[in-house]
Amino acid sequence: MIITPVAPLPPLPGPATTMVAAFDPTPFPPPRMRSVAPRITQPIGPNHFQIDYLLPVSTRVGDVVEVYLISLTVPFPVLILTRTLDDYSIFLALRRKRGIYTISELSVDVLTSNGITPDDYDCEVVQYGGAIPTPPSPLPQITFQPTTNTAVSFLSTYKFV
Repeated sequence: MIITPVAPLPPLPGPATTMVAAFDPTPFPPPRMRSVAPRITQPIGPNHFQIDYLLPVSTRVGDVVEVYLISLTVPFPVLILTRTLDDYSIFLALRRKRGIYTISELSVDVLTSNGITPDDYDCEVVQYGGAIPTPPSPLPQITFQPTTNTAVSFLSTYKFV
């Protein structure tokens, strides 16, 4: 399967500390936080693909990253990949790649097994963490959910052939 961008790909923003500036807040739906990340490329040929995703500044160890493809003809998201961020992958992204988390050498069989057929697609990455309990105190305990970050490739769609 060959994946080509329909529009020219903009460069990913700078370091992860500037991630917030790359987003434009909008009410849900569409997603609350949108960015030009993620990016799909095929650096080693048509049988494999790679996803680059700029980590938000709120990233923590244990966050879950879900990658969806959304067909432009039938706008229904299809989950193709789930990853849990560990400390080493976050370290590599921040230290060596200016905050860009790379999921590489994925087989295109992952796409076909999830029902992805030749069409035009948007890529969406949703990152979220678990509940954060408050430390012990005499006041009532409150558990709150961290913000869910959603990155959509809304400036560049992809043609799967």
